[in-house]
Amino acid sequence: MSAEVWEQAKREQGKMSAMLEAMMDKTSVETVADALREICYAKAQHVEENWQDSNLGLLWDKVGRKFDGIACYANQTNHPSFKAGR
Repeated sequence: MSAEVWEQAKREQGKMSAMLEAMMDKTSVETVADALREICYAKAQHVEENWQDSNLGLLWDKVGRKFDGIACYANQTNHPSFKAGR
């Protein structure tokens, strides 16, 4: 990977991180984790149905379950920094 491509990827990652942080600040960690979970589950279903790739579908499902765990943990945590508006 060239240095130029690497730098562009780092800039894009920085933008995405800032967007995710803003979403967490506006809503909550739980809400963002729930959204990511649903995206993963939708991707799992899509690759299984359209690509007939059950292994990739299982991987997306597994990642979705991880986000589900994060959402559950954030919900159970009563610390104000995990709530909306922080």
